[in-house]
Amino acid sequence: MNVFHVLLAGKSAFLPMDRYEAEKFLYDLGLDLPGTEYEVHIDPYHGYPIETASDFRELNRLAHRIDQMDDYQRATFTAWCETQDPCTVGDALRASNNLNRIEFHPGFDSDELLGNFALESELFEEYNGLPDEVYNMLDRAKVGAQMREMQGGVFAEGGYLVPEPMEGLDYPPEEPLPWFQVSFSDGWVRESDWDPLPMTAEDEKEIAGYFETDSLDGLHMVCRSSLPQLDGLVAAAEELPELREMSDVLAGRDSEELQKYKALLEVLKPESISEALCLSDDMGQHRIEPGYADPAAYGRQCATGLTEDHPLREFIDYAGYGAAMLREHGFTATRYGAVMLGPQVEQAQAEQHSRSANEIYSGQDFQCNATDGFPTVLCYDLVNNQAWLEPAPAFDDEDDPLCQECMEACRAWGQRPCESWEDYNYLLERIGEEAYENAAVEIEDQGMGGMGAMV
Repeated sequence: MNVFHVLLAGKSAFLPMDRYEAEKFLYDLGLDLPGTEYEVHIDPYHGYPIETASDFRELNRLAHRIDQMDDYQRATFTAWCETQDPCTVGDALRASNNLNRIEFHPGFDSDELLGNFALESELFEEYNGLPDEVYNMLDRAKVGAQMREMQGGVFAEGGYLVPEPMEGLDYPPEEPLPWFQVSFSDGWVRESDWDPLPMTAEDEKEIAGYFETDSLDGLHMVCRSSLPQLDGLVAAAEELPELREMSDVLAGRDSEELQKYKALLEVLKPESISEALCLSDDMGQHRIEPGYADPAAYGRQCATGLTEDHPLREFIDYAGYGAAMLREHGFTATRYGAVMLGPQVEQAQAEQHSRSANEIYSGQDFQCNATDGFPTVLCYDLVNNQAWLEPAPAFDDEDDPLCQECMEACRAWGQRPCESWEDYNYLLERIGEEAYENAAVEIEDQGMGGMGAMV
């Protein structure tokens, strides 16, 4: 049953939606990253008084809850939602998981009907045992109004409701979506349901029995993944061991590593599960910068020649400029970050190692805002017109965990275009007041040999 008709980023969808299909829907719209802000518009004529949502997955979960309700539960839920102003998705989810706390009487839409119910159910002790002639003279509508006042009840959609506040109540977390589901077919008529990985030997035996065979070998197998980039990479049951291994690999990654892996998937587009596994093993050979996911932000970062309040800044196509600069620096932009593939990384490292002492300027060290206060220097490559941060020489100890943290922050800051000493000073100014005060170069009276230590 379609519970909601929604519009997201110009695309229409009906909920509930299969959770794998929901992930694919968000992926196709570029809205799959955690924390991505968007608004889901809900058709107000599709049944429930919820107008908007900011989390498509949460709304889809609510749609699944409603779809599983029986008629009485759905009527209770609808009536409760009608009493909320506004009715949020979170509140609706709490209500859907606590319907047993809500008192609802379908069809009771007047005080008179409510009063009859109260008297017949002997809810008021003071009316019990009255003589018939007195009992029959009771005003049912007034009794019903008395009941409403006592219970704090209201007439809502389809009946009488005693609203139950949901503040402070919680609902159970959604079960994690398995990384993969697989389905088998004989290529002709029979096709199995979707089964999550990992599967037990008993699961495999049961599926093989469905196809009246002793094993899964020889059956056609398709997979779908909660990472849509990995959908459809499997074509035969013989690849099941690699698929299990891939599932284990993904389960062992933290959220930051998964984001980097997604960036690599976007660039290299593996055509088999074997290639996807190799790509996971080779992540260390590539450079991935999650902070460069937005070319426009990178473009602003690279516009070192203009001050923040320069009037020309509002006319710059930062997205186009940033994308061009990413390409020039050897990166491929994705929504998950910028990727520099292994060969480009090796080339960049070789170029850096081959620079002569007179080509790189290393200024005075300073407490660096960009690296959480660690002692840092700003280096300037005079030949390739780039600047980057490094730990101060006295702090550069690879065995020191704090130095490792500083180096990681330096890498996150990245390489910035720097075509003049004005650019160099401007970068220092952007880093922080202490950086500029300690390390800024006096341009007017400097010669190449009088500006500071060379490395």
